[in-house]
Amino acid sequence: PNMEAIEGVNVQVHQYDAETGRTGGGTFNVATKSGGNSWSGSGFYQGRPKWGASNNFFSELSGVPLPDTYFHQGGGGLGGPIARNKTFFWFSVEGYGSNTTRNAPTRLPTAREKQGDFSQSTNSAGQLVEIFDPLTGDPTTGAGRTAFPGNIIPANRLNPVATKMLSYLPNPTRDQSNGSNNFDSIAQINDRAVMYTGKVDHRFTDKVSLMGFYLYNKTDEPCANSVVPQGEPNAFIDRSDYILKRRVHALALNNTWLPGNNTVFTLRYGWTKFQDQNTLSVEYNPADLGFSQSFLSPLQQQKFPRVSIVDYYAFGAIDPNILFWNSWSANGTMSKLVGSHTFKVGVDYRNISVDTQSFSNAAGNFQFTRLFTSSNPLAASTSGNALASMLLGYPAALVDNASIVSVSSPFNAW
Repeated sequence: PNMEAIEGVNVQVHQYDAETGRTGGGTFNVATKSGGNSWSGSGFYQGRPKWGASNNFFSELSGVPLPDTYFHQGGGGLGGPIARNKTFFWFSVEGYGSNTTRNAPTRLPTAREKQGDFSQSTNSAGQLVEIFDPLTGDPTTGAGRTAFPGNIIPANRLNPVATKMLSYLPNPTRDQSNGSNNFDSIAQINDRAVMYTGKVDHRFTDKVSLMGFYLYNKTDEPCANSVVPQGEPNAFIDRSDYILKRRVHALALNNTWLPGNNTVFTLRYGWTKFQDQNTLSVEYNPADLGFSQSFLSPLQQQKFPRVSIVDYYAFGAIDPNILFWNSWSANGTMSKLVGSHTFKVGVDYRNISVDTQSFSNAAGNFQFTRLFTSSNPLAASTSGNALASMLLGYPAALVDNASIVSVSSPFNAW
């Protein structure tokens, strides 16, 4: 629970009581606040505005200004009587909002390279990296390939799916392609969270009481989109594009009965549901890339495929997942004082389950290397460009980096 809902916390370790089965290593006992006959409340706020934060060192070095960073957190609680001397309530809320940054320089294809022009693509020493036509030379030995004239792939050889994929990527912030990073950006991470709790206590008599407590927690935790910010139409191209959505529901009921001065009966019920899922901020229909229906049919997610290009930025949103943790429990105990001794007996039932489905490469994972456009794919060479291999439509097929589509099934356990 949030701080305005907590009365106190007790940590118990090295327990050997039967009632703490499965949690013998330690138990947190949290006492929540209750209302009374008098109204009471409290609140708090803390913040860190933009002027209280400094710019990222590398962003300052690259001349990228400080974004609108901030942190705001606040909450409060209120309690009082529903029916004096009988029924009381306590309500609390707490939430935060923040915008933090992460520096993520990378290498993107230049506008020329996206059109098949590698005439200005060099290595770190400034030497031209030649690209060779994989349809020339000896297909058995790999020898005898000829370079593309002018280091430019003819327009009629460009793969339409590849050019469509690359069209979603922004151009570099520096028009260079020499193996080093040419794109500077600051990823902004906008986190949001809020928690509500409510508690009601009712006294039927001086010996019988009932308590009910409910908690709801909601958080949206995005990752650091370093190439295309979340909120923009092409955010699906960013490999870090996802929002971790967490939704927690918790319910606790506790009935206490005192039949005598030395005997206590308790009946308790608890229920929780925890959604912990990576979700896409923007969906994408892979059919828009021009794939054939035979490729599209087995796909389980409407998302942009994952694309890895050696020496360049790997793009395509992550694979989302489905994950729900569920549990409920019921127990009853009787405690009896006999002289200086305490006897306690009871029964406890717990049901814990998980419903999940993990997707991996659910819209395809395409790997591209330099081999298809090197002078000889069977011999060591400094020639070839993985982006050129992609533009020709030749994904890698080696066992250790094969291009694949995976299919998953739901998993349910309890």
